[in-house]
Amino acid sequence: MSNLNIIATYLFNNPGARYTELTRHLCAVKNTDWGPGKYCRYFSNYHYQEGPHYAHRLWEKTPCGGWMLTLEGYGYVKEQA
Repeated sequence: MSNLNIIATYLFNNPGARYTELTRHLCAVKNTDWGPGKYCRYFSNYHYQEGPHYAHRLWEKTPCGGWMLTLEGYGYVKEQA
């Protein structure tokens, strides 16, 4: 699964998950060490950032500070094996 699929599937199963929880899960699935700022590009839309923007297109921040899928984000959810 791609990183987008992993994040979307995790949010589908854990709506309202926070950034740190999401990035720690992504690191665990990818078998990499977690660190501050790891995979932040999937949750930020800074003007100097090049490439596709995922935050607010595939998932958006909730009023309580977690993240939830957008309608487009549901298309990235995969069934877990």
